Amino acid sequence: MIASTLLVLGALAMLSLVIWSFAWRWHWPGILPESWSWRFWSRPGAGWGQAFVTTFTLAVTTTMLSLALAIAWLEGEDRARMARARWAEALIYLPLLVPQIAFLYGLNLLFLRAGISGGMGAVIWAQALFVFPYVMIALSDPWRALDPRLTQAAASLGAGPWRRLIAVKLPVLLAPILTAAAIGMAVSVAQYLPALFMGAGRISTLTTEAVTLSSSSDRRVTGVYATLQAMLPMLGYLLAFLLPAIAHRNRRALQGGSRI
Repeated sequence: MIASTLLVLGALAMLSLVIWSFAWRWHWPGILPESWSWRFWSRPGAGWGQAFVTTFTLAVTTTMLSLALAIAWLEGEDRARMARARWAEALIYLPLLVPQIAFLYGLNLLFLRAGISGGMGAVIWAQALFVFPYVMIALSDPWRALDPRLTQAAASLGAGPWRRLIAVKLPVLLAPILTAAAIGMAVSVAQYLPALFMGAGRISTLTTEAVTLSSSSDRRVTGVYATLQAMLPMLGYLLAFLLPAIAHRNRRALQGGSRI
């Protein structure tokens, strides 16, 4: 009941943002706007277009980097037959426990001394510190729960470590991998301070612009940025739901059974 209520409230909030982005005149106490306009959507070059491209680029790059690191970490554990290194995982999750503004302040000083602050590379690096832990949290349990008999059967047929990874593990774990990627993308889109600090105010994302516009009096422009900001994570979750269903349409157990 609580989950359904929260879902309905979130959907209504999202709907209100979309309506505001298309509204032209909306006087109280009208339920809907008196007139509509595409004006704020029809001019991507005026601001939101570049912010959208930057946000999308950061989200995809950071998520792919974090996903590759997580898969390399977990596959390394399997190949080395090592037990779960909890102390190392604690270091991974440390950026989530330390206050972000204090952590990023020190990181920004380090980047400034190294001369790498103020660019996309610095923002990607900083965002990955927060995206990678969430990707690890989402992927580690499904990866470790994979039935070892699958890889053992592949090994008995002569498949090497790389073949077992590409032909067995990744296809079977497609749903959890895409779910972890969707979570990582949502986390990347929501990052405000990493883009602000590491970008030195020169990297504009949908989140930084939405926060700036939230104090303005024009809710229509704010609605455009907030709608786009919510659309990217929704697209990621939609792909995470649809792609396994399409790829494994003849294998019902793999369509979502491994999903976290």
